[in-house]
Amino acid sequence: MKIVWNKVTWYSNFLSAVLFIALPFVGFYLGIIYEKIVNQPTPVPVVKTVYSQYTITALDNGNIFIYEPTSRLSVILDSRSYPKANLACQPAGILGTISNIPPVNPPFYAARFETLKKGNCLLKDGDFEVTIVVR
Repeated sequence: MKIVWNKVTWYSNFLSAVLFIALPFVGFYLGIIYEKIVNQPTPVPVVKTVYSQYTITALDNGNIFIYEPTSRLSVILDSRSYPKANLACQPAGILGTISNIPPVNPPFYAARFETLKKGNCLLKDGDFEVTIVVR
């Protein structure tokens, strides 16, 4: 049997009808899937601005704290994750250390600071960091 490619048969009519009906639905479905892939919401990091919180812990990581000059604050961290020797505020001169440290249970430690002058500093220890704003 020889195939005649330019002859209209009931097979070709049926195939064209199926494609005419099915392709818009297939295209619509693929469009929905594409939209879901492209329009996925990008997570926005939540940065919380806190006014005058006087005790900062590891749960406050990434937050911004706003103080007035001569305010005092304590930082309480786990010494296994955040060694006290690594705790520093950059640039120096915004915070000063205070010797009367509140008692905490090991393995935690406390560090006490006083805001000295207006400015911003990044209080950091490993992957813990908070921004201190003195205004």
